[in-house]
Amino acid sequence: MKNYLLIYPTFKVFILWFLFLTSVDLNAQGKTSGILSTFDGSKNSIFLEILGNGLIFSANYDVRILDVFGARAGIGYIASADGDTRIFSMPFTGNFLMGKNGNYLEIGGGVTFITGRVDFLSNVEFFSTVGTLTFMYRRQPAEGGLMWKIGFSPLFIKDNFTILWGGVSFGHCW
Repeated sequence: MKNYLLIYPTFKVFILWFLFLTSVDLNAQGKTSGILSTFDGSKNSIFLEILGNGLIFSANYDVRILDVFGARAGIGYIASADGDTRIFSMPFTGNFLMGKNGNYLEIGGGVTFITGRVDFLSNVEFFSTVGTLTFMYRRQPAEGGLMWKIGFSPLFIKDNFTILWGGVSFGHCW
């Protein structure tokens, strides 16, 4: 049960970002800037991510749910050449996209479930959760096509241990 406690700080940060983003009034001389008003990009995307929230490698699906707010689910797997070590990951995140014309700042948070078997000195099976945040530049054209993103995705592991992590993704949006 102790592994689930690390999720709480991540969601607290995510909720604070949500409250901040939904309460910000971006006005310049009485005109709304449009940064948070509507999403003008493609609503769906599939992508492969190296490093990032899926840890080493993951395939992901991201969908816009409420205009600028979206959700992502993925699946990752890595194994040693001899098959003795296998790690399976499943990242789930929520995210906001700020920007327009296909250029966005992605800010999000969530959790990655990790399970596997490590056979270094002894056969050890494990299950764990890792809290994640996402701060990335995202290029997602409104008309669809190639999308990519790059940035930071810190990982929060139990006992307040944080790993400064990053990732890069390439995929297709429509």
